[in-house]
Amino acid sequence: SIVLVLAGLTIFAFIATILVEGIAGGIFTGAVAERRRKRAIDRLDDHYIICGYGRVGRRVAHEFRDAAVPYVVLDFNENALELAREDGALFIEGNGTDDEDLEATGLAKAKGLVASSDSDVDNLYITLSARAERPDLFIVARASDADVAEKLRRAGADRVVQPYSAAGKEMAALVLKPQVSAFIETVTGTGGGDLQYEE
Repeated sequence: SIVLVLAGLTIFAFIATILVEGIAGGIFTGAVAERRRKRAIDRLDDHYIICGYGRVGRRVAHEFRDAAVPYVVLDFNENALELAREDGALFIEGNGTDDEDLEATGLAKAKGLVASSDSDVDNLYITLSARAERPDLFIVARASDADVAEKLRRAGADRVVQPYSAAGKEMAALVLKPQVSAFIETVTGTGGGDLQYEE
């Protein structure tokens, strides 16, 4: 009986040790990764901020990566953050409408901001907050329609993009002037080609 008790205690202690090490290791690794990411964001200068990592935000990030431009993602959605993690992007978990979260992305040293949230209201708040904090910041915002686009311009956005309108124009141009569209896509694209516009 004594041998069985000792064997049971030994096995229990061994399993408990493995579980504790696994949990502590995961927490420690996550904390280290979090600190490392925050330090990397603090070191950024002349970077871009992407508020909203949905379909539009991910496309913007893809173009930034192709152009080797530093950027930070700000989003609160778990799926969006997981995609940002998979893409190897620097990110902050938070909401662009919150001044503290916006500040955590390095707004004071940023070169530009993209308000690409799916919500027009959020994009409006993000634009207002960023413009109030940084009057010189270049801001591009997403709008669902012309009325919202006008409000975003009044709020301080330098450029406003309407994805549905832009897609319609591009599709019409591809049908009406396919060669011109192909040429423009070649010279304005960030990913390769012998011809490229530079500013």
